[in-house]
Amino acid sequence: MERKATESAESATVATFVSRRTVLAGAAGIAGGVALGVVTALPATAAQQYGWRWCNQCQCLFYGDNYTSGWCVVGGGHNWGGSGNYTPHYDYYPGQSKWRWCYRCQSMWYGGDGNNRGRCPASDRHSSDGSGDYSIESGNYYDDHEQPGWRWCNKCYCLCYSGLGRGYCPSRGHHDFGGSGRYYLPYA
Repeated sequence: MERKATESAESATVATFVSRRTVLAGAAGIAGGVALGVVTALPATAAQQYGWRWCNQCQCLFYGDNYTSGWCVVGGGHNWGGSGNYTPHYDYYPGQSKWRWCYRCQSMWYGGDGNNRGRCPASDRHSSDGSGDYSIESGNYYDDHEQPGWRWCNKCYCLCYSGLGRGYCPSRGHHDFGGSGRYYLPYA
């Protein structure tokens, strides 16, 4: 109970939400130095990012508010029919850090394992280019606005929903959740 009260107080004090497009546009402005005569700066921190979806084909979490729905191992873009709007924590929030967004397939993958970049369905390996540092909470304690059942696949390194089976992995066959913690995601 004390944990929930603390988290509620923290989330009430931080109300900055940034879309992937805003983050990328800001990064492009910084990288280029000047965009149409105006320098664009990224916010120092952001509490959560809207627009993350669950793919009902491969079971992976992917960013759905971009100009593309990425690339699903089943073929074509990810399909978010039936998905909620997930809001993972960005940059500072407690949880396991070093989760990344892959601009190639749009999936959330774990990038904290040194040089191993998992397996991307759109390329050989995931890319962390343009990604921030996401934190995903784990354990058995979650509230009414958080969904349990998320796992890390030790073959492709993606964050996958395990509540409907093991989905399809770009490393052939199904996702393998061996060694994964029990993750949960907030949703709007």
